[in-house]
Amino acid sequence: MKVNRSKTEYMCVNEREGSGTVRLQGEEVKKVQEFKYLGSTVQSNGECGKEVKKRVQAGWNGWRKVLGVLCDRKISAGIKGKVYRTVVSPAMLYGLETVSLRKRQESELEVAELKMLRYPEALTDPSYRGQILTLTYPIVGNYGVPNMQELDEMELRKNAESDRIQVSGLLVQDYSHEYSHWNSVKSLAQWLQDEQVPALYGVDTRMLTKIIRDKGTVLGKIEFEGQPVEFTDPNKRNLVAEVSTKEVRVYGKGNPIKVVAVDCGIKHNIIRLLVKRGAEVHLVPWDQELMNLEYDGLFISNGPGDPALAGTLIQNLRKVLESDRPEPVFGICMGNQIMALAAGAQSYKLPMGNRGQNQPVLNVMTGQAFITAQNHGYGIDSESLPLGWSPLFINANDGTNEGIMHNTKPIFTAQFHPEAKGGPTDTEFLFDAFLSLIKKGKNSNIVSVMPQKPAVPPRAQVSKVLVLGSGGLSIGQAGEFDYSGSQAVKAMKNQH
Repeated sequence: MKVNRSKTEYMCVNEREGSGTVRLQGEEVKKVQEFKYLGSTVQSNGECGKEVKKRVQAGWNGWRKVLGVLCDRKISAGIKGKVYRTVVSPAMLYGLETVSLRKRQESELEVAELKMLRYPEALTDPSYRGQILTLTYPIVGNYGVPNMQELDEMELRKNAESDRIQVSGLLVQDYSHEYSHWNSVKSLAQWLQDEQVPALYGVDTRMLTKIIRDKGTVLGKIEFEGQPVEFTDPNKRNLVAEVSTKEVRVYGKGNPIKVVAVDCGIKHNIIRLLVKRGAEVHLVPWDQELMNLEYDGLFISNGPGDPALAGTLIQNLRKVLESDRPEPVFGICMGNQIMALAAGAQSYKLPMGNRGQNQPVLNVMTGQAFITAQNHGYGIDSESLPLGWSPLFINANDGTNEGIMHNTKPIFTAQFHPEAKGGPTDTEFLFDAFLSLIKKGKNSNIVSVMPQKPAVPPRAQVSKVLVLGSGGLSIGQAGEFDYSGSQAVKAMKNQH
């Protein structure tokens, strides 16, 4: 990805007419639709047409088929904007043109991620490196952004999962220019502009969701008028190396249990949860040699991209797995894939990935189901696991692998995110299991510390149920909320 990071620019715009096009992997196709779009000149005296300014402030309501731009109502004198085009292959929403936030060139979209809330954590998650994030919640920005520089007691960013915005771009349906929250210090638009990350609103995110569901993972790009860029596949880069720490860092210094955490793109909350449980976390680069390190437990973190490109880490971890070292090993997300590859299994590209905050997984040992947060585009072929290894979790939707375990050694993984900040936290107990394995010492495995499935409580005997819903956030969403309510009523009828 080639990025021009330049001075933050704020703009309002003037109108002109034009037409949109769609590019499929760089191939021009016929026009999708004729329409008007908002064009591109900032006035040096800070004055735009009153009507245009109203549309910017109001979110261009009524221009549902026109892509918008996240724009604070601040104007820098003498700055020229440029028109850009957003293209998603194999199909784009409407193929329309609109105005740019700033002079930044953005060249890729690996996949659109489907999340609802907590955008400060989502945008700073290193697992999103190389992706354009799509938020399916219809209104975004209403609670602003907290102080992203504030540190906690561990010297980690208190309100973020890393030290910067990691996504390549952001797409939302409706953007709230007015924000209100006791903890907010700036708008979402201001934060994006500060870090030179392009973002669009007015996008039909539902249609984009359908495209991804029908077509699978897509490549795309945001390009400026007169500055064409080629489609690039971020999964051909070693994204793990890009996001990993360059030096060893220690957190929770003085805690009695030493955990070496290999940084493939670790989220801050993973460090917090380990330290909270009594670990002194030594964060090491992704290509750190492991056999000569002393530790009580080894952790392989989450991270972005194709796990097969982290060859050095795979080889280093393979040496550990093939040795007689007794220390427990735990991996999350990318850590699951790296662990499986080091053990001798095979990875593959998922058609559309498992992403979002409501992915159901099943514990193979107990049959218990959990709701999890996920963000991965690659999977592990459970059938390729060598002798001595077994699946630990599976996805209840598509049956794909969600974690593995060694049958006799204290080694296990989770493909999902038990540390998800903002939730769900159903599987946070896996950190307790990891620390329990460390404390138990030799001759233990995950089976000995895995919590038992709780007993099912007796079903309540009821004769009437009142279902209350919040209603749609706009008239067009009423049908969706009605559908949810009707399904709840149907489920209750089937159970009684």
